[in-house]
Amino acid sequence: MRVASFVAALAIALLARHAAAGDPGARPAPTKQEQAAAGKKFREGEKAYARHDYANAAAAFEEAYALAPHPDALLNAIDARRKAGELRVAAELCQRLLRDFPDGKPASEARERLADLTPKLGRLDLTAKGEAKELTIDGRPAELGEAFVDPGDHVITGVVDGQRVERRASVVAGARASVLLERAPKKEEPEAPAAPPPTAPPAPDEKPLHMSAFFVGLGLTAVAGGVLVWSGLDTNAARDEFEKNPTRPAYEEGLDKELRTNVLIGVTAGLGAATALVAIFTDWGGGDAAPASAGATTVGVGPGALDLKVTF
Repeated sequence: MRVASFVAALAIALLARHAAAGDPGARPAPTKQEQAAAGKKFREGEKAYARHDYANAAAAFEEAYALAPHPDALLNAIDARRKAGELRVAAELCQRLLRDFPDGKPASEARERLADLTPKLGRLDLTAKGEAKELTIDGRPAELGEAFVDPGDHVITGVVDGQRVERRASVVAGARASVLLERAPKKEEPEAPAAPPPTAPPAPDEKPLHMSAFFVGLGLTAVAGGVLVWSGLDTNAARDEFEKNPTRPAYEEGLDKELRTNVLIGVTAGLGAATALVAIFTDWGGGDAAPASAGATTVGVGPGALDLKVTF
């Protein structure tokens, strides 16, 4: 620990003069009340250091420096942090002293202490591509430039040109690593596939079938229906004959006729359904029908008769 040549009270009384020798524009000279408070904290730090309470000693010296900056208070804080094993904080205090008091014996002593600490710590060189702010290292505030860190892995965050970025770095004792903070590149949007050429929609009233197809289907359905009626009557007659004369041949003949009638029922129903489907796609307006001389189909239906005529 650095011991002033005068008593602590006299050293604190000279704080204003030493502060002016550093950066006069940084802050106004401490008031008498601030000097008195700084002197009290300085003495608390000396007592804590003497009883080997280095963490509290460092805190007291740093409070004294904050009230009335004097290099002796900061040098004592550096020594207390080193004794407490807080090497990174001690190195940061050395950097602070060199910024505030770059000349004179205190600066030389700070450089000596920093040279002893450097091989035991890692260093990160922080740079940014763009305007960087809100920088942190492992959650602690940081600035661009050289930063001392404990050996190991570290997370660096910041806001670069309005975008929050994060980087990770690992460093061993005595080594240094460079960390560049920059915005992530914009993702290029994939080109949309070319739209297929538009196709003309089909005419809403277009019908692909001529109306003659419907009448053909209707005629076939009528024929099947007529055969079905005949088959049904024939099956009933066979049943009546079997009831009058129940023989094996008559029974088998009745079964055959019943099967025929059932088949005709299915055929007639299928033709009827197909004819109804054809009616949906039939052009009832006549369209561009060919003249009868080129080819025509004529269907005539009457009571008990079906006339189907095809001409070419």
